Formats: sequence, C-alpha cells, structure tokens
Amino acid sequence: MKLLTTNKKLQLHKSIPNLAHYNVYGVQLYPNKTLCPSATKECMASCLVHSGMGRMPNVIKARKERTSLYMKDKNKFFNTLNMELYKEKRRLKGMERIAVRINTFSDVDLDRRLLREHEDIIFYDYTKRRDKLEEYIEMRPENYHLTFSYSGDNLDDCLYALENNVSVTVVARTLKAVEHLFKGFRVVDGDNHDLRFLDEKGVIVWLRPKGVKKTVTNNFIRG
Repeated sequence: MKLLTTNKKLQLHKSIPNLAHYNVYGVQLYPNKTLCPSATKECMASCLVHSGMGRMPNVIKARKERTSLYMKDKNKFFNTLNMELYKEKRRLKGMERIAVRINTFSDVDLDRRLLREHEDIIFYDYTKRRDKLEEYIEMRPENYHLTFSYSGDNLDDCLYALENNVSVTVVARTLKAVEHLFKGFRVVDGDNHDLRFLDEKGVIVWLRPKGVKKTVTNNFIRG
C-alpha cells in the first residue's frame, strides 16, 4: 500500500507548459470527523472522495487502509511517507520539482519532520481549521503552503485568513455568487490546476462543484 498517489485533479497542470515540470502527489485518506474536525454536514456530503475513481472498491479500500494506518500508528505512517519521498527523489534525479498535497480529502496535521527532511519538496495543504490557520500565519515555513477553505459557516475565519494574505477557496456554481460573498477581493480560477502555492497571496480561489453536485446549492456550495 503506497501512501503517495495521484489523481486527475493533481495532474491538471501537466497540460500547462510552464508548469509541467512539477511532479505532484497526494496523500489520499478516507475522510471522517476525526480527520476533518471542522467539516460541515454539507461539506462531508459533497466531498470529492466519492467522485471519479473514488467510487471504485479497490480505491476505497486503499484509502481506508491508509486511514487505518494513520489512526493506529502516526509515527509509522509518517516514517513510511518519508521513505516514499526519498524513493521518488532518487527516481526523478532532480529532473522534476516534487510537490505533495498532504491532505487530499482530509485535514490532519503535517509532521514537521518532513519539512526538515525534504527542504527541496513543496508541501501544500487546504484546511478549514482555525487553529491550523493561526499556526501557519505565525510560522509560514518556506516549503509549506496553506490555503483556507470556506465551509459554509466560517466566513469570519475566511476574512481573517484574507487579512493575513492567506488565500481562500470557495465552491460555487457562478462567479457572481463568489463575488457576492467576498466583495472586493480578487478571484482566481482554481480549476485550471491544483498548485495553490503558485497563486497570488490573499485571493479567492473559485472551485466549481463537480459531478452530481453540479446542481446542488447549500451553505457550502454557493449558487
């Protein structure tokens, strides 16, 4: 069972010539309230873990196995991840820049040993957790980038993030809905690629609902 995997969204940048030199991996766990403590009901119901290949039994099984390892033995989990990162660096031999989305469908803490061990790797992350946001604003490690996420009921936290030059993702069907919610802030298209560490600081990242959620409107998915 590998901890470093990929999916279609993590590879979108490969069609953009000046970004194709990034080799992007994700850690794909199976979300629950322990792994995603700040998720709302709407957020959990709309989670992309259920889309695309995420419906395949073997994919679900692998994500649940990684989750079980993380929950039972975090030290073993991160040691395994560390070894896989060294293996990928040896394989690529510096030909591509490695980036790792540490939470593809979860919101757990990054083991800071990885940042020290792999200063040449970019770790990036999304969160809905205020405590994680505050720690990032205070520390801002060189090789770690955090984007905050609108959950439907954390607008004040989103504004706090923006005030501190941390970008915020919003899931919405229309640009008008995004601009209505966050008046006066610059909006960028987050569906072109997933390399959030390349975005301007303190912008709104617009993500459109995918799959069966395209027509859904609720507190999390704006109209």
